[in-house]
Amino acid sequence: MPLYAPTNGGFDRQLPEAGMHPARCVVVLDLGTHTDKKYLNDKGKHPRRHLIQIQWEIPGSLMTYEGQERPMMATKRYTLSSNEKATLRKDLESWYAKKFDNKEIEARGIDVEKLLGRPATLNIGHSEDGKYANVSSVNPPMKGVPISGQVNPSRFFSLDEPSAKVWATLSQKTRDFIRESEEVADGRVTLPNDPSDEDKAPVPFVATDDSIPF
Repeated sequence: MPLYAPTNGGFDRQLPEAGMHPARCVVVLDLGTHTDKKYLNDKGKHPRRHLIQIQWEIPGSLMTYEGQERPMMATKRYTLSSNEKATLRKDLESWYAKKFDNKEIEARGIDVEKLLGRPATLNIGHSEDGKYANVSSVNPPMKGVPISGQVNPSRFFSLDEPSAKVWATLSQKTRDFIRESEEVADGRVTLPNDPSDEDKAPVPFVATDDSIPF
């Protein structure tokens, strides 16, 4: 997913340099189950995918936000799957630098909330048109390369127990996308009320939430 940095209230695409970047996971969002209308499976039907969104802050790539220097954010969406062929599983094994045990995963599952605060090294690549920066791979922290302390607060949102506090920090576009999920549409999940303009919780940096093409 692209990286965005707001300037003077707008959204200017200021990209970090392509290459390896020390980073830290600060956001994990449960986006619910959606039908992927871009593709057909082997049965000729559009696949249903339970999606999550992971965000990392990149302390070495700074931008000015509301008069303060803040780290840029990198975002990637995944299908919530522990299957060996799933991108999430592959990225996590690369991140942890080890192969996961299938029997342990079958017994315990993968707790994505535990990713919060975990340092990483992101391989950032640029699109051919130069407009986007994408997370090509997620790797362990590089030995001998320090990463500064966490700047943005950790945020975790799950449809099992929707947090009103975190819900208030999400952009309108992200909230609307979660509302389109099967879990919400069929009444299995009741979401918190949207905050009023006066009550919206401040978020250090949410440009990626509003600007992800999907």
